[in-house]
Amino acid sequence: MLIVSKDKYIHYVSQCYVGTAHDYGLLKSEFPPELNWFENHKIRIDLGYQGFETDYLCQKVIIPHKKLKKVN
Repeated sequence: MLIVSKDKYIHYVSQCYVGTAHDYGLLKSEFPPELNWFENHKIRIDLGYQGFETDYLCQKVIIPHKKLKKVN
């Protein structure tokens, strides 16, 4: 897991995890939601972090929408 700013500065690199692990579960274990880690930041995350908006306090959360599959 990486935390990177818009100007591509790397702020955080997590340890490597062996096997299957959910992105959001890793985030919650490394950054407990009770501590308001992101309250002064705008956050852009991928779909692996759904639920972030309800657990973490921040200025703004940007999550992309899932694209619909084309049916022939």
